[in-house]
Amino acid sequence: MAKDVGNGSGIDAGGSDLVAPWAPLVVRRLHNYSYEETEQAVSDSLALRQFCRVYLNRVPDDTTLIRWANLIQPKTLEKFNERITQLALEHKVTKGRKLRKAAHGWNGGGDEHSCAL
Repeated sequence: MAKDVGNGSGIDAGGSDLVAPWAPLVVRRLHNYSYEETEQAVSDSLALRQFCRVYLNRVPDDTTLIRWANLIQPKTLEKFNERITQLALEHKVTKGRKLRKAAHGWNGGGDEHSCAL
């Protein structure tokens, strides 16, 4: 059985039976979505539901996504953003100019949170 990391976030410490907390944040990053748009996109797409390990369960709401993003330390976030950009470019998922620009201080399209995810 998977264990919660114990901080009230609902983030799983290793099981695959729960939502991968990083996955919706990657979706948000790659598509330049707001947290609300990310919630809607994952809800509407079978492929994104599978990627995020949501399957037929309820998609985490925007406030949960914000909480998960805020748990990531700035140094980790910077490395995470760099790696996502690198992978997106390698797999030709997106053009890197927007992603690289976003990795350095982008404010999530009007969200009150300054997290780049």
